[in-house]
Amino acid sequence: MKLKFFTQIFLSTLALSSTFTVGSVVKAQQTVPAERLPEETIAPSTQPEDLTTTFECVTEGRNYATIARRGDRVTAPLILWRTFEFGSQYTPENRCRMVSDRLSRAVYENGGRLTNLQLTTGRVNNLPVICYTNGGQYGCNSRNLLLTLDSRNASNPNAALDNLFNFGVSGSGAPIVSFAPSQGFNSRRTTTPKRINLERVVNEAFEDKYGDEETSVVRPQPPISRPQPGNNGI
Repeated sequence: MKLKFFTQIFLSTLALSSTFTVGSVVKAQQTVPAERLPEETIAPSTQPEDLTTTFECVTEGRNYATIARRGDRVTAPLILWRTFEFGSQYTPENRCRMVSDRLSRAVYENGGRLTNLQLTTGRVNNLPVICYTNGGQYGCNSRNLLLTLDSRNASNPNAALDNLFNFGVSGSGAPIVSFAPSQGFNSRRTTTPKRINLERVVNEAFEDKYGDEETSVVRPQPPISRPQPGNNGI
């Protein structure tokens, strides 16, 4: 009987001892000082911040001009707007803002890149126009319309496109300055539409002013406004 009693006491003592030992180990593991744990080292980012290419309408003397912007850098005027030929509805300021927003929208819808964006000529609503295309896209329509040429430029749209390119990059040539009205001339001259690389125009304009060519890989941002597609006389 005594042997059985002492055996129970021994087993109880052993169980309590085991519990205490395990608990002590767990507690010891939980109280490891935080400073002894390995710390993760995060290396600072070395990637340069991407700059979005946008287009803005600014005043240039007594005129309005479309320029390109990357951060705090801007180009010389790419397009000048100075004709009141078509009345108060299509003032130089209104046309300047519309086209600048359309160019910004073109970059945004192209994934924030100038790559593969081209300027070309065509006809929309039976009027000669300059529009932008992307990659395999061909032809002008109401959705990619950039500007409609006036009577001074309508007879030779390709020359008008050249003037836009030459003026934007080197300041030479005659800048494109106006739109056509919604109704009017019907000048037709059969020519093969010319294509100009918009990325090249913009990069060279920045390089011409700042002496270095900047990247065309940009973070997409929505344009300031989103004009509804359609010709509407512009």
